[in-house]
Amino acid sequence: MPPVITTTLYFVIFGNLIGQRIGKMDGFDYMEFIVPGLILMSVITNS
Repeated sequence: MPPVITTTLYFVIFGNLIGQRIGKMDGFDYMEFIVPGLILMSVITNS
């Protein structure tokens, strides 16, 4: 359960709060840019 909470907090903090200020990067929304990295971080941390 803690990995789910950690990933959710990263989505909320970095995705929503910071993502609104950054906007688009090379045509991609910040959430589209950060999601693969957050998923990999969660998988690698829990392996």
